[in-house]
Amino acid sequence: MTRPVTLSEPHFSQHTLNKYASLMAQGNGYLGLRASHEEDYTRQTRGMYLAG
Repeated sequence: MTRPVTLSEPHFSQHTLNKYASLMAQGNGYLGLRASHEEDYTRQTRGMYLAG
């Protein structure tokens, strides 16, 4: 039997926004979306990943 794996952010910090956004990105091998907060933070980098 397999154990489920959970990736969670232990606490919010503006200094680790981009680190957790990259870890929590989702994609299908062709196109990916980077996770981001609704609020606009100065250190936040929003983006998409394209394979190829």
